[in-house]
Amino acid sequence: MARMIESERAFDSLMHEIDQKMQVDGVPIHLRELTAMSEVAKLLDVEFISPLKPKPTPGVYSGADLPAHVSVWIRNRYGDRLNFDFTNGYAVLLIRGDPWLLRFPLLYGAVTLVCERDLNKKYPSIVVTRPGEPLKKPTVSILQCIKEFPQGLAASLSDKELRDILKFFLYGHEFLNALNSFCRDHPLAMSALLDLNASARYCVSSPTEFGQSRWSSLQAAEKLLKFYIESKGQPYPKTHLLSELAPRAAALGLSVIDAKVLDAIQCDAGVRYEQRPHAVKDVVAAHRGVLAIGSTVVAALFSVK
Repeated sequence: MARMIESERAFDSLMHEIDQKMQVDGVPIHLRELTAMSEVAKLLDVEFISPLKPKPTPGVYSGADLPAHVSVWIRNRYGDRLNFDFTNGYAVLLIRGDPWLLRFPLLYGAVTLVCERDLNKKYPSIVVTRPGEPLKKPTVSILQCIKEFPQGLAASLSDKELRDILKFFLYGHEFLNALNSFCRDHPLAMSALLDLNASARYCVSSPTEFGQSRWSSLQAAEKLLKFYIESKGQPYPKTHLLSELAPRAAALGLSVIDAKVLDAIQCDAGVRYEQRPHAVKDVVAAHRGVLAIGSTVVAALFSVK
């Protein structure tokens, strides 16, 4: 029979019990709110669906008030240490000639993806399904993953533009999810991810940072190719020239990278300091080239399709 919570004292006792279990199990602090929600749902045989109620009703530990109480308890316990960037990475979307920063959230299990023009529409991001019941899936609104995306522009997007955004999201998610899943212990791969994220941020920052974006793209691309060569047990040449790294990787089994992709990324170190203008399309092409190389590398090493 499921436990019942009828008082603040009983609730506090339950949360201390769950908190101690999370400590013993080594649950990272930034994951303890989600873990606590799951544990409470299982112990009390209830179902939680987000978004959470903003403020729980004092003394009420049922319905929508229960998860709100759990959230408040955990946040009072851990404060800012709960803050964590729940992302696999970032990339650049080019929409009507302008670059926008797209965040790829961490996704666990099955989810529903939507391209909803209404940015204010709420979707369940946390779903706990009772044992024996049909699986319920959380929903991710892709347009809400675009940083500072205006409602006016979102509302005006055509069906084709929405399909293109969805397609790019799936493409980027597949690569970034594989990189984070299989390469956490590989310094070159993780350094390449940091450079890719930097490339995206510089690209949407301002035209004065376009040179830095291109250099970050080159750094990411060469590290991904060096990561592939190293993974094959071979030393990689100490060079920034993709025209040397790509053939070396190809000789070890990597699919041949289109020369146009390599040319779009290649630049010299001076690009970080020079004041010459860079076309947005060229900066985005360099960034997108890294995604193409990275997708090829992880597919070859980890049989990702």
